Amino acid sequence: MSVLDQIQAAAGEKRILPGAAENLASFLGADLPAWAQASIEELVSRGEWAELNDRFYRYLEFGTGGMRGRTIGAVAAAAETGAPGPFGSPEHAAIGSNMLNDFTLVRAVIGLFRYVDKYLKRSGRPAKPRLVIAYDVRFFSSHFTELAASTWMRLGGEAFIFPEPRPTPQLSFSVRWLRARAGIQGVFWRRSAGGAAP
Repeated sequence: MSVLDQIQAAAGEKRILPGAAENLASFLGADLPAWAQASIEELVSRGEWAELNDRFYRYLEFGTGGMRGRTIGAVAAAAETGAPGPFGSPEHAAIGSNMLNDFTLVRAVIGLFRYVDKYLKRSGRPAKPRLVIAYDVRFFSSHFTELAASTWMRLGGEAFIFPEPRPTPQLSFSVRWLRARAGIQGVFWRRSAGGAAP
Protein backbone atom coordinates (compact mmCIF):
# COMPACT_ATOMS: atom_id res chain seq x y z
CA MET A 1 0.00 0.00 0.00
CA SER A 2 1.42 3.40 -1.00
CA VAL A 3 1.84 6.27 1.45
CA LEU A 4 -1.06 8.12 -0.19
CA ASP A 5 -3.25 4.99 0.07
CA GLN A 6 -2.42 4.73 3.79
CA ILE A 7 -3.35 8.39 4.28
CA GLN A 8 -6.65 7.94 2.42
CA ALA A 9 -7.42 4.82 4.46
CA ALA A 10 -6.69 6.72 7.70
CA ALA A 11 -8.97 9.55 6.51
CA GLY A 12 -11.74 7.01 5.80
CA GLU A 13 -11.32 5.65 9.34
CA LYS A 14 -11.35 9.22 10.71
CA ARG A 15 -7.83 8.89 12.17
CA ILE A 16 -6.73 11.90 10.14
CA LEU A 17 -8.64 15.11 9.44
CA PRO A 18 -9.90 15.76 5.88
CA GLY A 19 -7.84 18.98 5.65
CA ALA A 20 -4.70 17.17 6.81
CA ALA A 21 -5.25 14.38 4.27
CA GLU A 22 -5.74 16.95 1.50
CA ASN A 23 -2.62 18.93 2.45
CA LEU A 24 -0.56 15.75 2.76
CA ALA A 25 -1.66 14.68 -0.72
CA SER A 26 -0.70 18.11 -2.04
CA PHE A 27 2.76 17.90 -0.45
CA LEU A 28 3.29 14.34 -1.70
CA GLY A 29 2.31 15.47 -5.22
CA ALA A 30 5.00 18.17 -5.18
CA ASP A 31 8.66 17.71 -6.00
CA LEU A 32 9.83 17.36 -2.39
CA PRO A 33 13.45 16.91 -1.38
CA ALA A 34 14.30 13.34 -0.33
CA TRP A 35 14.44 14.19 3.40
CA ALA A 36 10.93 15.71 3.34
CA GLN A 37 9.46 12.74 1.47
CA ALA A 38 11.20 10.34 3.89
CA SER A 39 9.85 12.28 6.89
CA ILE A 40 6.24 12.00 5.74
CA GLU A 41 6.70 8.32 4.87
CA GLU A 42 8.20 7.59 8.31
CA LEU A 43 5.42 9.37 10.21
CA VAL A 44 2.74 7.59 8.15
CA SER A 45 4.39 4.17 8.56
CA ARG A 46 4.59 4.70 12.34
CA GLY A 47 0.91 5.70 12.44
CA GLU A 48 1.64 9.13 13.95
CA TRP A 49 -1.77 10.45 12.93
CA ALA A 50 -2.07 13.00 15.76
CA GLU A 51 1.30 14.49 14.76
CA LEU A 52 0.36 14.51 11.08
CA ASN A 53 -2.97 16.16 11.92
CA ASP A 54 -1.16 18.88 13.87
CA ARG A 55 1.38 19.45 11.10
CA PHE A 56 -1.01 19.41 8.13
CA TYR A 57 -4.56 20.33 9.20
CA ARG A 58 -4.20 23.87 7.80
CA TYR A 59 -1.70 26.28 6.28
CA LEU A 60 0.23 28.47 8.70
CA GLU A 61 -1.34 31.95 8.79
CA PHE A 62 -0.42 35.49 9.69
CA GLY A 63 -1.68 36.54 13.11
CA THR A 64 -1.60 39.80 15.05
CA GLY A 65 2.10 39.23 15.86
CA GLY A 66 3.08 38.11 12.37
CA MET A 67 3.59 34.56 11.18
CA ARG A 68 4.52 32.27 14.05
CA GLY A 69 4.86 28.54 14.05
CA ARG A 70 6.80 25.61 15.38
CA THR A 71 9.90 24.51 13.50
CA ILE A 72 10.34 21.21 15.34
CA GLY A 73 7.69 18.54 15.52
CA ALA A 74 6.49 17.03 18.79
CA VAL A 75 7.34 13.71 17.12
CA ALA A 76 10.46 14.06 14.99
CA ALA A 77 11.27 12.00 11.93
CA ALA A 78 14.83 10.70 11.53
CA ALA A 79 15.25 12.51 8.19
CA GLU A 80 14.35 15.84 9.83
CA THR A 81 16.79 15.32 12.68
CA GLY A 82 19.56 14.29 10.27
CA ALA A 83 22.95 15.49 11.47
CA PRO A 84 22.17 17.80 14.42
CA GLY A 85 23.83 21.22 14.50
CA PRO A 86 26.38 22.34 17.10
CA PHE A 87 23.63 23.39 19.54
CA GLY A 88 21.47 20.31 19.01
CA SER A 89 19.21 21.77 16.34
CA PRO A 90 17.74 19.32 13.81
CA GLU A 91 19.15 19.43 10.31
CA HIS A 92 15.80 20.45 8.80
CA ALA A 93 12.74 22.30 10.06
CA ALA A 94 9.80 19.90 10.37
CA ILE A 95 7.74 19.21 7.27
CA GLY A 96 4.12 20.36 7.37
CA SER A 97 1.77 23.02 6.06
CA ASN A 98 1.14 24.21 9.64
CA MET A 99 4.85 24.35 10.52
CA LEU A 100 7.35 27.12 9.89
CA ASN A 101 9.74 25.60 7.39
CA ASP A 102 11.30 26.30 4.00
CA PHE A 103 8.05 25.56 2.17
CA THR A 104 5.73 27.76 4.22
CA LEU A 105 8.38 30.50 4.40
CA VAL A 106 8.80 30.68 0.61
CA ARG A 107 5.01 30.69 0.20
CA ALA A 108 4.73 33.65 2.62
CA VAL A 109 7.58 35.57 0.96
CA ILE A 110 5.91 35.19 -2.43
CA GLY A 111 2.62 36.47 -0.98
CA LEU A 112 4.31 39.44 0.69
CA PHE A 113 6.23 40.30 -2.48
CA ARG A 114 3.05 40.23 -4.59
CA TYR A 115 1.25 42.45 -2.06
CA VAL A 116 4.07 45.03 -1.92
CA ASP A 117 4.62 44.99 -5.69
CA LYS A 118 0.89 45.53 -6.33
CA TYR A 119 0.82 48.37 -3.77
CA LEU A 120 3.77 50.11 -5.46
CA LYS A 121 2.25 49.80 -8.92
CA ARG A 122 -1.15 51.11 -7.79
CA SER A 123 0.43 54.05 -5.97
CA GLY A 124 2.27 55.14 -9.13
CA ARG A 125 5.70 54.28 -7.69
CA PRO A 126 6.83 51.28 -9.73
CA ALA A 127 10.14 50.88 -7.88
CA LYS A 128 11.70 47.55 -7.00
CA PRO A 129 10.13 46.31 -3.75
CA ARG A 130 12.67 46.62 -0.91
CA LEU A 131 12.77 44.28 2.07
CA VAL A 132 14.93 44.38 5.22
CA ILE A 133 15.47 41.16 7.16
CA ALA A 134 16.92 40.72 10.62
CA TYR A 135 17.28 37.47 12.50
CA ASP A 136 17.77 36.27 16.05
CA VAL A 137 19.43 33.31 17.76
CA ARG A 138 16.62 30.77 17.42
CA PHE A 139 17.07 27.55 15.43
CA PHE A 140 16.82 28.10 11.65
CA SER A 141 16.55 31.91 11.95
CA SER A 142 19.74 32.60 9.98
CA HIS A 143 18.80 30.00 7.36
CA PHE A 144 15.29 31.45 7.01
CA THR A 145 16.80 34.93 6.57
CA GLU A 146 18.97 33.80 3.68
CA LEU A 147 16.11 31.84 2.10
CA ALA A 148 13.69 34.79 2.37
CA ALA A 149 16.25 37.22 0.88
CA SER A 150 17.06 34.83 -1.97
CA THR A 151 13.37 34.30 -2.77
CA TRP A 152 12.63 38.04 -2.65
CA MET A 153 15.50 38.83 -5.03
CA ARG A 154 14.51 36.05 -7.45
CA LEU A 155 11.08 37.66 -7.63
CA GLY A 156 12.71 40.95 -8.69
CA GLY A 157 13.04 42.87 -5.43
CA GLU A 158 15.92 44.19 -3.35
CA ALA A 159 16.69 42.55 0.00
CA PHE A 160 18.94 43.79 2.81
CA ILE A 161 20.09 41.47 5.58
CA PHE A 162 22.20 41.93 8.70
CA PRO A 163 25.39 39.88 9.10
CA GLU A 164 24.52 38.79 12.67
CA PRO A 165 21.51 38.70 15.04
CA ARG A 166 19.76 42.05 15.61
CA PRO A 167 16.90 43.29 17.83
CA THR A 168 13.53 44.27 16.39
CA PRO A 169 13.97 48.04 17.03
CA GLN A 170 17.04 48.04 14.78
CA LEU A 171 15.01 46.36 12.05
CA SER A 172 12.22 48.93 12.41
CA PHE A 173 14.73 51.77 12.09
CA SER A 174 16.41 50.13 9.09
CA VAL A 175 13.12 49.67 7.22
CA ARG A 176 12.60 53.43 7.36
CA TRP A 177 16.26 54.36 6.85
CA LEU A 178 16.55 52.21 3.71
CA ARG A 179 13.10 53.31 2.52
CA ALA A 180 12.00 49.69 2.34
CA ARG A 181 8.39 48.56 2.01
CA ALA A 182 8.54 45.72 4.52
CA GLY A 183 10.68 44.11 7.18
CA ILE A 184 11.02 40.60 8.58
CA GLN A 185 12.38 39.83 12.04
CA GLY A 186 13.64 36.26 12.40
CA VAL A 187 10.64 34.00 12.33
CA PHE A 188 8.33 36.89 13.23
CA TRP A 189 7.09 38.92 10.28
CA ARG A 190 6.10 42.57 10.46
CA ARG A 191 4.86 45.03 7.86
CA SER A 192 5.87 48.64 8.39
CA ALA A 193 3.20 51.11 9.44
CA GLY A 194 1.34 52.90 6.68
CA GLY A 195 2.79 50.73 3.93
CA ALA A 196 6.33 52.05 4.59
CA ALA A 197 8.16 55.22 3.78
CA PRO A 198 7.23 57.13 0.60
